[in-house]
Amino acid sequence: MGQVKVDIKFIFNIVSVLGALAWGWYQMELRVQALEIKIENNEKMAKLRDEIQGLKTNGQFKNSSN
Repeated sequence: MGQVKVDIKFIFNIVSVLGALAWGWYQMELRVQALEIKIENNEKMAKLRDEIQGLKTNGQFKNSSN
């Protein structure tokens, strides 16, 4: 009977560790996905900034604040 309790505790501990690892991986994936979206948006903004700067240098775009 004592051996059964040890086995149940061991199995429970293994399941707990696996659950913690899976949850940690899931949270990491969410963070990575959010970071990838931010990087993509920053790249788009940089491209737009470059295009606007190019238009300003060519005189094709007038600043609306003047």
